[in-house]
Amino acid sequence: MRPYSQSLLAAAGLRRSLLEFLLVGIVLWSGMLWLNLSQPPSFLRTFMMLLVGPCCLLWLGLRLRVSSHTWWKQGLIEILVGGSGCLLLGGSLLALNLLPNGGLAPVLHWKHTAGEALGSAVELNILAFVGARIGVRFWVPWDHLRRRRLLLSFAHLQITLVALLGGLLLLATMFMLFWKLANSPNTTSNNPDTIFYIIEVALFIFGVIIVSLPLSFLFSYLMVRQTTPRLKALAEATGAVRVGNYALRIPVNGEDEIAQLQTDFNVMAGDLEHTMQELAQTLAALGSERDTVTHLLQERRQLIASVSHELRTPLATLRSYLEITLSRWNEQPAPTLQRNLAVMEREVLHLQSLVDDLFSLARSEVGRLTVQSRPIELGALLESLVEARAPLVLRTHKIKLLLDLPSELPAIQGDAQRLEQIFQNLLHNALRHTPPGGIIALVGCIENEQVKIQVKDTGEGIAPQDLASVWERFYQAEQSTGRKGGAGLGLSLVKEWIEAMEGMIQVESTVGEGSCFTMYLPLASAQTPSYSNPFTN
Repeated sequence: MRPYSQSLLAAAGLRRSLLEFLLVGIVLWSGMLWLNLSQPPSFLRTFMMLLVGPCCLLWLGLRLRVSSHTWWKQGLIEILVGGSGCLLLGGSLLALNLLPNGGLAPVLHWKHTAGEALGSAVELNILAFVGARIGVRFWVPWDHLRRRRLLLSFAHLQITLVALLGGLLLLATMFMLFWKLANSPNTTSNNPDTIFYIIEVALFIFGVIIVSLPLSFLFSYLMVRQTTPRLKALAEATGAVRVGNYALRIPVNGEDEIAQLQTDFNVMAGDLEHTMQELAQTLAALGSERDTVTHLLQERRQLIASVSHELRTPLATLRSYLEITLSRWNEQPAPTLQRNLAVMEREVLHLQSLVDDLFSLARSEVGRLTVQSRPIELGALLESLVEARAPLVLRTHKIKLLLDLPSELPAIQGDAQRLEQIFQNLLHNALRHTPPGGIIALVGCIENEQVKIQVKDTGEGIAPQDLASVWERFYQAEQSTGRKGGAGLGLSLVKEWIEAMEGMIQVESTVGEGSCFTMYLPLASAQTPSYSNPFTN
């Protein structure tokens, strides 16, 4: 919505401003006609008749819009409009003067003819229109400028108030002088001194108004200059916050409404900064959760693919050997039958190992996989494991399985079943990556009040970029020898089980030379009771 002053001054086109001029003239001249017919000649009536023309042309000059034509076209239009208005108003005044005891009769008592009085009225009309147009020419750029500067807006308000009060004072003074002159028995109507006195008073009041305007502007400027910098700082700070500078604060000066606004801005900026930080943290957490979910989905896909492959291979082998054995049961010699049964047994054990790993993984994810921690003779457990597997490993893989332990290896605190599964997984991993003729060794010792067990092999080794990923579920490094990989669960379960028993495992490897998995397991003490330790991944 446009401000009232902007919608009133220099806001009407040529047609509308002329129409308004005619309407204002009709209303005022109708009143003058009534006064001429109902009231005897008097100075008040003459005064009012002389003001009708300037009022109409003042309205026309203030309402007529400043067009975008060239200056000479605009000047020509305004001359034609103002001249037409002056002639029309002069004709109306002359018509009223022809009435009996009407028009400018009192002026004739001042030894002036009606023509001279009419000329004076025309001069007043011209001055009113020209003054209005000059004022509009200054008003348009000033109005645009003061709307963009708060300091000038306050000064404009002060000047407007002073000009309005001065104009009212001038009109009231002139009216009182005319009234006193008309009703004073001692005043001679044809005395020129009386007229000059009225003019002098009017000029004095008008001069006082003109002098008061710059003084009023200066006073407003000095008073408001202390306030506008604070408002400007607020505007600049608001713009900075809008573009993302939430850490900006402004100093609070004073205790007035602007100081309260500064305080509220600082509080608002602080709250907004805190909210944006929380939002950034929330978005980061959501991004992390999204990455986690994506990783879990990828793991599920890898699990399905790996398990499908791992199950399909032994099942296909087992089915093939069963079909051959059943179809040629009576034709196969005993050694061939035993070899086929051994192959089927190996594939069944492979399936059992895979199912056990999947079952352990499922229990670990739901938090139901437990570790029965109790003192264990690790030396006896490793000797039994190597004694049972060494001949089979040598016969089937052509790999030597060795054990090197000190004569007295102290007991450790752990779960015997989980430890056996740990070494089974580590041996299975070493067998898959060690070529025939290689060596797998289990070496134990005591180090820093812990039992250190190393599983070494002379296999193909692990690339440096893959060392950090061997503990991840379903991770399978690229095989250089073309050997069949597992499901990628064995080493992940090994790490989880050892950490559940408060131990630690690490790996070292050199490509082409082999790998070494080192475990550190806590010693058992006489005061350490047996307990069950549930854990989740």
